[in-house]
This record gives sequence, C-alpha cells and structure tokens, in this order.
Amino acid sequence: MAIRPRMTPKWATSSYGNDDLAWEEAKRDCRDALHEWCVRQEPHAYVDLIARVRTIPWQPGDHSSGQLGYLLGQERYSKLVYPGNLCTYCLAAHLREISRHAASSH
Repeated sequence: MAIRPRMTPKWATSSYGNDDLAWEEAKRDCRDALHEWCVRQEPHAYVDLIARVRTIPWQPGDHSSGQLGYLLGQERYSKLVYPGNLCTYCLAAHLREISRHAASSH
C-alpha cells in the first residue's frame, strides 16, 4: 500500500514547460485516453499517448520519454488521497471511475 507524502513534491504540481493551461489540458487528454483504452480493453503502449495528447509540444526523439513519464507520474500521483494518509488508489476503484467517466461521456 502506498503512502502519500505529507508534503506534496514539487514535480507533482508543476507543469512540464512554461504553459500551465496547456499542461492541465494535456493531463486531461492523457486521463481521457487511458480511460477510453481501459473501457475498450485495448492494450496500448504509453508512447501511443503522444499521438493523443496534442495540447503540448513533445520533445524530439528520446527526450519525449521523460516528458511522458512526468505526465503519467502526475496522473498516478493525483489518484493518491489523504484519508488516514493511505493510498486509496487500487485497480477496482480506478475501473469504477473509468466506467463512470465512460458512461457520463456518452
């Protein structure tokens, strides 16, 4: 079980680059793509997100992997919550969230 740190690390709340609004939109695009793929039970490589997340410029070549890791890290960190300072992120809860998201988007 993961424990969320008492103090949020800077990387968890800072944008990758200088455009905070575009970064927030990129996180939404990332989340939407992951939800869609999960609901459809379609396996994808994380690098497929680069084609789906178009609100930010991607670094050329292998540098995009660091940017993608930062994006996925923030999405994962956002699922950690504080009740009892324990992580309530689990696959079953995430699947329920995905199902609700898919149902509300139709």
